Amino acid sequence: MFCAISGEPPQEAVVSVKSGHLFEKRLIEKYINENGKDPISGEQLAVDDLVSVKSEPKNVAPRPPSLTSVPTLLSTLQSEWDSLVLETHSLREQYVNGRKDLAHALYQVDAAHRVIARLMVERDQAREALSNIQAGLGVAPAAEAAPANGGDVEMQEEEAASGLPADVVSNIDSVAAVLTAERKKRKVPDGAASKDTVKAFNAKDNLASFHSASPAGVNATALSNDNNLLITGGNDKHVQIYDRQEQKTIATLKGHTKKINALEWREKEGLKTLVVSAGDKRVRVYSKEEKGWKMTGEFKNRTGGEVTGMKVHPTKNYAISVGTNQSWSLHNLDTLETLLDVSPPDGESGDFEYQSVDIHPDGVIFATGTQSGICRIWDLKTSKIAANFESPNSHGPIVSLSFSENGYYLAAAFAGSSTIEIFDLRKLKSIHTIQLEEGVSSATTVRFDPSAQFLAIAGSDVRILANKTWEELVRFEDNASTVETLSWGLGGNELIASGLDRTIRFYAA
Repeated sequence: MFCAISGEPPQEAVVSVKSGHLFEKRLIEKYINENGKDPISGEQLAVDDLVSVKSEPKNVAPRPPSLTSVPTLLSTLQSEWDSLVLETHSLREQYVNGRKDLAHALYQVDAAHRVIARLMVERDQAREALSNIQAGLGVAPAAEAAPANGGDVEMQEEEAASGLPADVVSNIDSVAAVLTAERKKRKVPDGAASKDTVKAFNAKDNLASFHSASPAGVNATALSNDNNLLITGGNDKHVQIYDRQEQKTIATLKGHTKKINALEWREKEGLKTLVVSAGDKRVRVYSKEEKGWKMTGEFKNRTGGEVTGMKVHPTKNYAISVGTNQSWSLHNLDTLETLLDVSPPDGESGDFEYQSVDIHPDGVIFATGTQSGICRIWDLKTSKIAANFESPNSHGPIVSLSFSENGYYLAAAFAGSSTIEIFDLRKLKSIHTIQLEEGVSSATTVRFDPSAQFLAIAGSDVRILANKTWEELVRFEDNASTVETLSWGLGGNELIASGLDRTIRFYAA
């Protein structure tokens, strides 16, 4: 038998009639005198509630030792030990109660933050609804009435802080509000690929010998919204436009002096425009005219450095390009002028050459991947860094970035480490690491599908994973060399891949 307080065999054992616990008599009487309750159960306890336990042989307490004898020291140490045991027990109780109080407080704070966030969203939606009603009735909003200090002061200050014209900021805000409202209500669209459909993917068609054989390789692909026109950019510095219905290449665009590394369709008001970036420090815009496709504008990296990535903004009015000069630029595709050139923050050190870029589906923020392995989230309107993400498992260059369609996740591929990191923008941290097998070359590109259900990864092979569970659904190993680019088509029912073997592969059920 052991004392419930000291954990040692008691010299004079007593039992609580309320809790049934065994105690050393002198310890429990001292605790009752100080606290008036059972130290284990916390119930009210009196000395009368203790029952002595009769045991044989009986230990006869020694006579009180004199202050000069060895038993004096033993008695003193025993008293100190008893006090220490009682104090330790009290501290343990305080620690447990403190943890409970802290957990409750954290829960209350988290609940308060959620309520505040919901109220802010409802406030913004109410303001937007009010402005739409006022616009429909032809009533000018109260904020537009000329105040004593001038109604444009706040907008002018915002424009001066960000460097963007007021109409650009307004355009970004209005499009973001519409896209955010649609995205939050959107479900998986009808006709989108299911998990069973993706598992049934196989090689549907191959188009061989795209671009020149020296130097060989297709670095970028993009498919038009009608899934007909496929554009490809290669190491041979050319861009090819392939018509899938006519099954032939209808145009080859020349002019860049270095390899093509990014291209995208800009489809607006029924018109198709092609935006291309290359290693020759240039971003070019091509439009279709009567005699064919012609270059209608060009943006040159004015601060020097190779252009390594480019994305068209959801407004379809702007494009963002990044480069090895540690800067990014915002271009107006309508006026063909560069609106911003943003360099690294003052006093920053390190290798921050940008290797990749992707824009959030709402268009308010975008991500850049650096040579040093840091992923930066930028606020486009203020041109400031909103967050930095860093992989806990890899520090290689980030060669590809992809936002999920729902705007919650950001996938990043790290060169040289076979690592794909999944960042959660709500938690501002990495929530999952996809590690390719040993001996497999590092991933070159990652792409979420249009419904945010799947993530495609390309490198030495092509594989498709389910979002959230990250289960591998299908893998293709029919490529003869490294796959450099991926594009989704038909609402996620088709995946297009190509790379250094110059073959365009179409995977579908």
